[in-house]
Amino acid sequence: MAEQPVRLAIATLAPLAEAAAGRGEGWLVDSERARVAAMTLPLRRAQYLAGHWFARELAAEVLREAPERLAFTIDAAGRPRIAIDGQLLGYLSLSHSGECLACAYAADPIGIDLEFPKSRRDLDGVARFTFSPPEREWLSGLAGDEREAAFYRLWTLKEARGKRSGEGLLPGRARRWTALATAAEAAEAATWTVGEGVLAVATDGVSALAPEGRGLVAARPQFWSFRDGD
Repeated sequence: MAEQPVRLAIATLAPLAEAAAGRGEGWLVDSERARVAAMTLPLRRAQYLAGHWFARELAAEVLREAPERLAFTIDAAGRPRIAIDGQLLGYLSLSHSGECLACAYAADPIGIDLEFPKSRRDLDGVARFTFSPPEREWLSGLAGDEREAAFYRLWTLKEARGKRSGEGLLPGRARRWTALATAAEAAEAATWTVGEGVLAVATDGVSALAPEGRGLVAARPQFWSFRDGD
């Protein structure tokens, strides 16, 4: 199969949840049905179904297949993949925050994270636990809204990088890596401002990406590279 383009989109939860609910559960694979059956919170269930339907819709547009034909699976590295008839195809990444969902589909590993500020989040505590010393020093020199915006850029970058590798956000490893602003041609990741929130994407060729708003508008990106502290 020819190499597929990267697709990155943001949408609001309600219409996707309605679309997913209207199709029953016949499009889910067994592992997804088991997850849904174990969920006791209606909102979490709606987010899960909406996200997995959104992922199939996005991948189906690229692959020119019916969404119902696409299976959601996890590869050996822990990364979500799309498969058809057992054949592994592209990589998926999903993130939800508040009333919004973000999804990406790509031929190569990709990680995304979408976060809107949470009023009771302990920014200092999270930073001590997951940010590198240079990142914490940078944050300490900022104040107010500027500091909060910088925190969420760094936090989403950590999440996106961990999703791309499949290892997730492991605090010990996260503290080793420092996100550095860089030129587009050297970028390993990018962040966009989405309303009051931040969207981060880590993948090859990130400088060429543009989120499809689906009702939301993202500002121009800032580009980043990662430096290993060891």
